[in-house]
Amino acid sequence: MNAAFTQSKEKRHAITLLAGMTALYFFSYFNRVAIPGTIFNEIQADMGLSAAAVTALGAIFLYIYGGSQLFIGILADRYGGLKTLLAGGVFMCAGSLLFPLAHSLPLLYFSRALAGFGSCFMYLCIIKELDRLFGGANFAPMMGVAYFIGFSGGLFGTLPYERLARAMGWRQSLFAIAILSTLVLALIFHASRRQLSAPHHATEFRLTKLWQLFRNRPYLCVLTCATINYGLYFTLQATIGKKFLEDYAELASSTAATVTSVMMIGSMATAVLSGVISRLCGNRRKGFMIVATLSTLIGCILLAVGIRSHGGGWYFAACYVLLALSAGFGTIFVSSVRELCPSDAVGVAVGVINSTVYLFIAGCANFSGAVLNHFANQTIKTATSVVYPPKAYATIFGAMAVLAAVSFASSLFTRETYGRHVYE
Repeated sequence: MNAAFTQSKEKRHAITLLAGMTALYFFSYFNRVAIPGTIFNEIQADMGLSAAAVTALGAIFLYIYGGSQLFIGILADRYGGLKTLLAGGVFMCAGSLLFPLAHSLPLLYFSRALAGFGSCFMYLCIIKELDRLFGGANFAPMMGVAYFIGFSGGLFGTLPYERLARAMGWRQSLFAIAILSTLVLALIFHASRRQLSAPHHATEFRLTKLWQLFRNRPYLCVLTCATINYGLYFTLQATIGKKFLEDYAELASSTAATVTSVMMIGSMATAVLSGVISRLCGNRRKGFMIVATLSTLIGCILLAVGIRSHGGGWYFAACYVLLALSAGFGTIFVSSVRELCPSDAVGVAVGVINSTVYLFIAGCANFSGAVLNHFANQTIKTATSVVYPPKAYATIFGAMAVLAAVSFASSLFTRETYGRHVYE
């Protein structure tokens, strides 16, 4: 009886710590979405930067984030999710506090790199803890809950933050949010004192794990689909989506931010529902991945066609939502990875995917900035923004459609798992 009570108490404490970890994930996701996407024009006007320099604020965060994922996966497998996440939280909060205080471009870049490095610890460590606490058939639904909380941070980084930045100023509002994330980190440290001092059985990392992953063709198909599918969505969500609606569709800042808010809500809803529906359908994965990649392909084609056919603001908003709904299937992609790979390499396997995803997004951000700069001589300058021509955005969306076709083709060749480990 006492043993059962103690076990139940420990389980509740672990879930409480997991809630704190996902709260930090909330702030890390906010950092990815809000900067520069929501305050693109504000940063550009305040600092007098080019489009490439502003998009680089997103790209440098994502290059650091993506480039660190394999390293973080190794650490999470070796030392456990909680200790690894707390170490990253220190860097994330330090970068978040420094960014709104920076008044030079090098310092802005440095603080974004610091925040990006810290933020990259959150997602993989939470997956590790979810696998330890829930695993099996409950993994996909619980991943949906974690996605929902993380995406909530992204949602806050759209319209709610746009309104907050207008009311307080972008620097003051970001500093206040950084203080909140630091307080959450301090509370987790306080609540986890016993776990941090307890010995942990470290898992040895071997390079053969990576070799096994890159010989695993079904895993490589999922890697390709997840990278492109989520990467294209996030490029719109956090880099150029809001600005395109302001430049081409001439939507007000608040209206454009409302559209990106709806995108995030759509992703959140799909993230929660996809895991549950997948379980009700016998833990099938492949069909969901095909639907997700096809939705992205259709959405990208419609974006490119819409510019040529002079689509209105709400036409493009519908295209955005189509990409957003498909991005919520990330729970299915992660669940499939867990089932296609060795059980002792889940952190590394997901780390590789997360790395390619965010390096791809960073590349998309740089590409978008370069395309916009290429058309700089055709811009219209106002008192508060620089408006880029339709041809610039048509070029970006056309490239996105080609990449989406590659993602869809890859989804056709992945393997169905039915929720079971099928690694050979």
